[in-house]
Amino acid sequence: MSTIIIRPEKLSHQQLDKLLALGWFRMGQLIFTCHYIFFDKTCFSPMWLRLQLEGYEMSKSLRKINRKNRAAFQVSVQKATIDDEKNDLFLRHKKRFKGYKSASLQESLYDQQDHNIYDTYEVTVYDGDLLIAASFFDVGENSATSIMGIFDPEYSKFSLGLFTMLVEIEYGIASGRDLYYPGYFVPKYPLFDYKLRLGKMEYFQASQRAWHPFDKFKNSQTPIYKLRKKLKSLKKTMKEAGVETKILNYPLFDKGSFDGSPQLIQSPLFLSIKQTSTKHVIVDYDAIKNKYRLFVCKRYPGHLFDSWINILEPFSKRNTCFDYLSAVENGLGVYDKEADIAKLAIAFSISE
Repeated sequence: MSTIIIRPEKLSHQQLDKLLALGWFRMGQLIFTCHYIFFDKTCFSPMWLRLQLEGYEMSKSLRKINRKNRAAFQVSVQKATIDDEKNDLFLRHKKRFKGYKSASLQESLYDQQDHNIYDTYEVTVYDGDLLIAASFFDVGENSATSIMGIFDPEYSKFSLGLFTMLVEIEYGIASGRDLYYPGYFVPKYPLFDYKLRLGKMEYFQASQRAWHPFDKFKNSQTPIYKLRKKLKSLKKTMKEAGVETKILNYPLFDKGSFDGSPQLIQSPLFLSIKQTSTKHVIVDYDAIKNKYRLFVCKRYPGHLFDSWINILEPFSKRNTCFDYLSAVENGLGVYDKEADIAKLAIAFSISE
């Protein structure tokens, strides 16, 4: 599965530590892990990051940001609370982003629940009486993980998002924790690259279930790189055999994880082999298990929520994606080798 979501009723500090160490992340009151994400009509692979806190030292540029902001503003760390002041800041901050956004801070952090299963702290930054930045982070027994940072756009020049993460790191060190998880960065999509400034990061290699120093990272290790490479190679092989195919995006790939429908297709890209008015023969590739899969899929009768329709909107003028929920009707085989899956796919492409 490319996206896995669990909805725990409670979560201990030790359990949070274990999940974070396996590349999981908190979202609302859920906790999830994933290998793919869509931004701007393109699929990417998020790569989970962590920072060892033992012996941690800020770079010269980070020390400058930390020193200047602590001198200019009032900074504090305490148990997290949600109030009108922080929600107003959240609403000002979210105007910076396109696409679907939570309606309120309460919805974003707690899914409108009346309780929080995580042990959440906050950093607040005031300029006089004005709240200009806040961040929220969860703590485990041995770790801290950054969840959200918000700031007043009028104060953008102060690098407040980066600054509040530095305060979180300092809290983690002072409270005796060894690991700090800042979430993910996205190779080839620079919006999240600022996290790499925090220090000597490690990245999580999902296929190995292991953490490695970031200086060893290569884009060719990402699931999306492997997925694209395998599908393009198979497309070429089939073209040489006289069969035209098409690589399609499927931006609704993770919705089965949300609504509990495991039969929904969970690949963000696949090779379209043959399509009729009611069915579709496709090949996808599991970049974690290194397996090709051939199957027949069909339209799924599930409801498309407004937020899901927003996901599809960027693709509306391009014939490059499935624009409906699709479910597996019949699995036709799982294969290790391209030659084996190509033979079967070619046979199905010319069958009636």
